[in-house]
Amino acid sequence: TLADDTKRKAEALLTFLTNHTGLLREKMNGKQLVDWLKDIAWVPVCTDMPEQFPVDLKVEAREMVHKASDVKSYDWASIVGRVVPIVQCRAETTISKLFGWDTAPSLDVVVRQFKLVVAPYSFDATADYTAIVRNTYTFLSKQSMDDVQKALEGAELSEWVWHGEGFTAVERALLQSPPLPLTPYVYTLPKVLQQFH
Repeated sequence: TLADDTKRKAEALLTFLTNHTGLLREKMNGKQLVDWLKDIAWVPVCTDMPEQFPVDLKVEAREMVHKASDVKSYDWASIVGRVVPIVQCRAETTISKLFGWDTAPSLDVVVRQFKLVVAPYSFDATADYTAIVRNTYTFLSKQSMDDVQKALEGAELSEWVWHGEGFTAVERALLQSPPLPLTPYVYTLPKVLQQFH
């Protein structure tokens, strides 16, 4: 099919450029080839998420190739893979740096995906969600608290604190268990996530 042919050509181009990254620095009409390629749809992207991604979050990509400026490396898949195209393979470091695939996604993009994580939570996929939540919290912990709070409020995401069996609001999360069980009124954070308080 045409789609398969397009994907095969895109994969071949990515492999070629990965093996010949020096060509990307060559100038054509006053611009480096890497700059010309940033705005052309040629990068093969993942058409479905990794196996450890919860079924509720798996996404089928509509397009098999995207602009180099629009994709992120596979390393960011767990925190933005549902809202940003992910380059199909674990691209070599040099080509990732040249195209900016390895640069951190914006806070708004991470929060946009996190909202999609919180909404369909399924108890059956707790282990998968825990990994995504931990990666997201690690990213958020490196941002300004004010910026994170504004982004969460802007996304209208009030119940974003993982308690091990779902999500709750900050006001209903405790670091230590109360003397009496008070669930579902308050929840205790799992020990593995208490470092992010």
